[in-house]
Amino acid sequence: MRSGKLGIAALIILMMLLGQAGLSNAASPQKTNKTDKTKKWLELLRIDKGVEREIDRNKKRVFVNLPADLKNEFQKYSSSIFDKQKIMSELFVPYFSKQVTEADLDKWISFYSSDVGKSIIAKQTDIKNRQNEIIKKTMESIKKGTAVKSPSINLNDPKYAKSLKLFKVLDYKKIYKQMLGVISRVMPPFLLTRFKKVFTEQYYLSSMTLVTEKVYTNKELDAAIDFFSSPAYKNFIKQLPVIIKDQQIKYRQYIQSRIKKLQKAGKLPQNLANYLLRKKG
Repeated sequence: MRSGKLGIAALIILMMLLGQAGLSNAASPQKTNKTDKTKKWLELLRIDKGVEREIDRNKKRVFVNLPADLKNEFQKYSSSIFDKQKIMSELFVPYFSKQVTEADLDKWISFYSSDVGKSIIAKQTDIKNRQNEIIKKTMESIKKGTAVKSPSINLNDPKYAKSLKLFKVLDYKKIYKQMLGVISRVMPPFLLTRFKKVFTEQYYLSSMTLVTEKVYTNKELDAAIDFFSSPAYKNFIKQLPVIIKDQQIKYRQYIQSRIKKLQKAGKLPQNLANYLLRKKG
C-alpha cells in the first residue's frame, strides 16, 4: 500500500523557522510521566493538525488508485485504517518520546506555555509575511529591470546586537541557502542570476534584522535567543535528518501493521485488506 510520506519532523522545523506553529492554552509543565509530556509537547506544536492533513492526502491518493469495486469499501473503512488518534497515541507519541529527553521536553513545554513564548511564536507569522513581501518585491523589481533599494543598515551598530545574535543562533546562513534553493526552482536561470546579485546574504540579513527589530521586544528577543540556543532545541534540530527518514519508514510499517490487525479482528473486509497489503511501497 502506498501510504505516502508523513514529514512530521520536517513540519516541526518549518513551524519553528517559518512561524507555522500553533499554540494551546496549556499551563506550565506539570509533574507527570514522559509519555504525557511528549503528548503535551506534540499538542503544543499542533502536530496532530499536520498528521490530519497528511492523512487526508493519503486517503485521496489510495482512493484514486483503487479498483472500482473496492472504492466504496475503502470509503467505509478508511477512517478505521487512518485513525488519527490511534496513529498519534500508538506511533508518534512513543516514537518522539524516544527522540527527546525529559529535560528537553520540559524546556520546550515551558517555552511554548509561557506568555513570552506564545507571543514570540504568534509574531513569527508576521515575520514570515514580511519576509515573503521582501522577496516578492525584490523579484518584481528584478523582472521589471528597475532599481532595487538596498536596506540602509550598519550591522555593527550595537542596537542590532540582539537581533543578529538570534539570526546566528537560528543559523541564518543555512536558512538563506534554503530560500535560494526554493526560489531557484521557480525562477528562470537568467532572472535567478540577477536576483542573486541583489538578494545577497548581507541584503537578506539586513532586511530581516530591520523586520525583527520592528516586531520583537527586547524581552522577546532575550527569550527567543535563550530557547533557540538551548540544548533542547539544538539537540532536536541536529537529529532531524535521521528522524525525518526514520519516521517515514515507521509510519508505513505502522499502517501495514494496522491493516493486518484490523483484518485479523474481522474489522476489515478480506478483499480490501489483501489488496492494500499487496500495495507496499
